[in-house]
Amino acid sequence: MKSLRYLDLSQNNLAGDVPRGLGALSNLTYFSLGLNNFSGVLSKDHFAGLVNLEYLNLSLNSLKLDFSEDWSSDSITTSIKDRELNYTHESTKHIVLIDMSSNSFTGYIPKKLSLLKGLRSLNLSNNQISGPIPDDIGVLRELESLDLSYNYLRGEIPSSLSDISFLSCLNLSYNDLSGTIPSGQQLQTLNNQYMYIGNPGLCGPPLLNNCSMNGTNPNFSQEHEGGRSSLYLSMSTGFVMGLWTVFCAMLFMKTWRIAYFQLLDQLYDKVYVQVAISKAAFLRKRGDEET
Repeated sequence: MKSLRYLDLSQNNLAGDVPRGLGALSNLTYFSLGLNNFSGVLSKDHFAGLVNLEYLNLSLNSLKLDFSEDWSSDSITTSIKDRELNYTHESTKHIVLIDMSSNSFTGYIPKKLSLLKGLRSLNLSNNQISGPIPDDIGVLRELESLDLSYNYLRGEIPSSLSDISFLSCLNLSYNDLSGTIPSGQQLQTLNNQYMYIGNPGLCGPPLLNNCSMNGTNPNFSQEHEGGRSSLYLSMSTGFVMGLWTVFCAMLFMKTWRIAYFQLLDQLYDKVYVQVAISKAAFLRKRGDEET
């Protein structure tokens, strides 16, 4: 069926492997196998001939794909868009949506993903993808929705992400990302802390935890600890100096010693009298109660 352009088999109970022959449908623009029970391992052959594809949905299956093994030299973006490996803007502008969420994909996000210049929506959530987010993800200037949540991504959020001016939906939650959240203008317009929750190492707006308080700013922490130590040292030194001043004054000045001990005697007498009166009143009250 070389002329087939639209193929939607989603929301059925289809199972087993995805046929490799589907990759020969060169005129296919819409391809959806979402919400089925497909399993098995995807390879480059599944996408080799889909050079006109615009919409790809493989979500909510049990498919496996390891980007770091079979896709290291010819990534999924290469196979989808150009069988002859001619990386031009014309050969990669067609595809606008990729949804591969809720599968068993592993490995790193392919760096050649940046070849899909016309991509508007990318969803790789709820997989087992690890490694960093590609630094050049910001070249996807048409991207409107990016969902990489519930994976094992690590490292910092690339600052180039703030260069995507059309980005209106972003979800990086529940990964292992760390560092300061980029402060680009586009990311500030989103201003939703739920996009980043589940990443204990992240800090900065819109999250409430300050970068200087979770150890991401070691210089500040060192200065803060140094200032605290200096304060404690100054207080201890002042106390010792004051104590020695009083001791020396008492030692060399007789009138001060006399006045000091007289004061102690007076205080002792007052306390003794007060205790004696309180004791007598207590015994008198107790005797009255017994009678």
